[in-house]
Amino acid sequence: MAIEQIQLPDGSTVVIDEWLHYPVYSTLEWAAASPIRLRLFSYIIGQQVPHSGTATRNADTSDTNMVAKGRMNWDEGYRVFSQTYEIFGLSDARIATSLTTTVAQAPDYSALNLRRLQRDLVISLTIGADISKPQARAPFSYFHQGIGPVVYTCGDQPSVNVAYSQGTGGDVRWSAQRRYKLPISINPDMPMYVIVASSFGNVAGLNQDTRYRHYLDGTKRRPLG
Repeated sequence: MAIEQIQLPDGSTVVIDEWLHYPVYSTLEWAAASPIRLRLFSYIIGQQVPHSGTATRNADTSDTNMVAKGRMNWDEGYRVFSQTYEIFGLSDARIATSLTTTVAQAPDYSALNLRRLQRDLVISLTIGADISKPQARAPFSYFHQGIGPVVYTCGDQPSVNVAYSQGTGGDVRWSAQRRYKLPISINPDMPMYVIVASSFGNVAGLNQDTRYRHYLDGTKRRPLG
């Protein structure tokens, strides 16, 4: 007998043929010395990518797959089981020595800079109109990286004054993502957004311009259209 329905731990029932695994994602950019308080999932393709200190640009399909600005569409619903991210350098990372050394060439992101973000950034998911308290909030270090680059060496040797560093949020694989015990529900046409912020304004010591792509990973109700 085919399984057509699943009862979730929160008591709600999911009809399988109405839902599919569908991560939704959104992107931010900021310059190394700029303050960070930016809102994800606040735009769709063709609209401006939220940024701080970097050049203005419009979003394409690599930046977001949202079809409605700042909310689930009227014919969609979402259950968040996990959150994860990817991160890219928009400039090189350097360490100051008697001869300045490049340690991560864009789009690689240095391990030290990633650690600085883990120290200073807080991620907050807020759901609902006129709601100020987030549904989920945690330091950036809480979110493990389930997707992203896995490093393999090719035998090449760095040039003079070039080292190599790449930051990842742990062992990059699907099982690394921290999963919620109960899914977070986002109903059709419901406002939602994620805030990425540093309480200190900018991230101290950061020396790379950054592109940050955030994922809500879970199940999406199959759109009608």
